[in-house]
Amino acid sequence: MDIQALLNAAKQGSSVSDADGSAQNINRQAMRAMLDDYQARLETYVHQQGPNASIGDIVGKKINQATISTILEASLPYVVVQSGTAESAVPSGLQHKFMYNLYANAQDRALEEPLLAYTETVSQLVGKRFTLNYVPASQADADTIASYLPKAHADGSPVLPKEFPTSLPGYLIRLKPQLMLDGRVVASGSQGLPMGTALLAEGGYTSLSYPGSWDITQDGSNTVGNSTAIGISAHGINVAQMNRLKSRMDLIRQQLQAQDLSNVAELSSGLLVTPIWTWFLEVESAARDASRLTGMVHNGGLSYGLFHNVAHPFYSWGVIKSVRFTGANLDIGHVRHLAWSRANIRQEWINHNNGLGQYMSALEHIVPERTFNPRSECKVIGAVNSSPLLPTCAQGVSAVKALGLAAQQGQKVFAITPAVYESNPNIVSTHLSAHSVETRNAIQSYLDAGMAVTIHQAPISQDGWKGAGYIYIDPSSGSGGYIIEGGSNGGAMEYLKDNSTNIGFGLFAAGLFAALLPAWVGLVIGIAAFLVSITVMYMVYMEAILSAQCERAIPCIQVVAMVSTIMAVVGLLALAGSGMGALMASVAGLIFADDMFNGIVGTCNTVACQSTPPESEV
Repeated sequence: MDIQALLNAAKQGSSVSDADGSAQNINRQAMRAMLDDYQARLETYVHQQGPNASIGDIVGKKINQATISTILEASLPYVVVQSGTAESAVPSGLQHKFMYNLYANAQDRALEEPLLAYTETVSQLVGKRFTLNYVPASQADADTIASYLPKAHADGSPVLPKEFPTSLPGYLIRLKPQLMLDGRVVASGSQGLPMGTALLAEGGYTSLSYPGSWDITQDGSNTVGNSTAIGISAHGINVAQMNRLKSRMDLIRQQLQAQDLSNVAELSSGLLVTPIWTWFLEVESAARDASRLTGMVHNGGLSYGLFHNVAHPFYSWGVIKSVRFTGANLDIGHVRHLAWSRANIRQEWINHNNGLGQYMSALEHIVPERTFNPRSECKVIGAVNSSPLLPTCAQGVSAVKALGLAAQQGQKVFAITPAVYESNPNIVSTHLSAHSVETRNAIQSYLDAGMAVTIHQAPISQDGWKGAGYIYIDPSSGSGGYIIEGGSNGGAMEYLKDNSTNIGFGLFAAGLFAALLPAWVGLVIGIAAFLVSITVMYMVYMEAILSAQCERAIPCIQVVAMVSTIMAVVGLLALAGSGMGALMASVAGLIFADDMFNGIVGTCNTVACQSTPPESEV
């Protein structure tokens, strides 16, 4: 295929700037037409040359011929020069190990005080279901969870999925982490934390070159309440391993159909490990095929990744109000492989790493989509045999997917190389200002470290997810990170959530000073306090409506939120320079800071959502 012609087709009608490394309105239709034409010509050629050719015949294969002797030799044709001490097992110091530590916060990680710690030899983990779950910290927590679950029907009919709650009150439930290996608990945390609390973690292996040192990666995607599979890939995933899992899952499915619920927990862990094992299997298969075609030697290393059933917290002024299970997250942060060019050309190695990284990123949205989307009910993007009459399934997001979506929307996509950054040292603040502070800071740090960064112009939205996708690459190796960052909450709500106490204290101070200072000063401060109060209370009102755990709770919450909003109007009294009015405004500020109305909102949810609605008359 003529790569230059493909690039020229992509540039038709597009806007490309070498100065800032941006590209906009890439001609995707022209590229697709050329790729479709190339695919058609390739298929025609293959059918003409070998109608019955296998994949091995096309991409190449090697068959090791077995030599079978009819007569076995009495002894080996070797001379023993010296014998060492016989060992019944490989010494512990020479065995590779895996470790995973979970921390409640950054301080605990700095002090090396983990919430949970686990270390095991790799040989004991390979091919086994390795999961991280959370259990009630006490019987009271277990009872709280049970109170939100549907009760058994008196007529014996099965409980329907729609009867289960869509969220749980995170502030009422404390959970402890535990690691399980093939259904057996191998490590537990002693401290209970509120459901929805963000955790820090680190994991990795002893170094491949020297088992006495560690190769560690930090994880930031763990949340109390997640159901997580830790995928262990020691030089790849064995196909037999996947087949054993499939056979076991088929057996459990038959048991469930016979209403045998004894292996439900095993089914759950099997569903979790399937996507992460599939991801590693796909990556290693693609890497082997690509290495044959590109003249590379490729061998998988010691890698691991996480697959989460995500427990997403919803905050109310700094407190975890509710936790909802919003989707899945495939987080592959520790990938290692050994590769080099057969021709000893460094650039070929860099290109191999770069191309493989993009494929890995794409699999992070493809694997969950094809694992969990029911093809009989919706159309999976990119899947064969999907009916065009069905609605489109929910789509996942990866770094490369986010960049593609942004390009489709007409956004500029920036490829900021070290040379571009040197010419535009303020490019983050001038061209990427629409992104969150966290994203901009991360991009700035990667550019300062000499990385090449690819990022779209502004955040995107996809099936309820909002955020950014970007890639940072080390130009000297082609390796790097493929990052998605963001969520469903906007930046303004995040700011208010984290600073509610400061805002409340500010309102209190404003009212107090208005009472003590001259009237004209009180007038100015009173106006400012009133405007801030109205703005903040409006945000409270909007968030309160979204906090309803069921439709029947909305009217109650609307009343509570309206009362809270009216309280802000008390600040109007400060406009008259009244000392009493200013003090009342300060009291309203304190009430806001202490978030007292949250308890009433929680009562609305509890009473309305836990009670049985009256039956409608026919």
